[in-house]
Amino acid sequence: MPSSSSASSSNAAATSTATTSTTASGSGDLAIVNYALTLEYLESQFYSTVIAGGLFNGATLSTLKTFGAEEAAHVAALEKVASSLGTPATKPKGKSRSRMPRRSPSWRRRSRTSALPRTSARRAISRAR
Repeated sequence: MPSSSSASSSNAAATSTATTSTTASGSGDLAIVNYALTLEYLESQFYSTVIAGGLFNGATLSTLKTFGAEEAAHVAALEKVASSLGTPATKPKGKSRSRMPRRSPSWRRRSRTSALPRTSARRAISRAR
């Protein structure tokens, strides 16, 4: 039969462990939400950059805009949850949009002619431009 002092120290240790677990899980929840929020920030920035890049049009652009709006909604929801748990993650800084390459109108012509072997046909196509 355990002594009363060992039983009370056992209870104290269990209470201490429960308190520590609760505190750790609170910060753990915030860490998990902030991790998800950071990923959503990156995804939202990706879609914004792609849409602004002007590489897509029509149905593809419409789909990209839909996905971008969904990512923005995820960011808003996770920011709200993170704020209720503590401090939300800061928005990561990506590259400036001005550094993103844009496709020039002659892009397709250049890519087709540069794939041809160096022959008189290639020279003729180059002169025709």
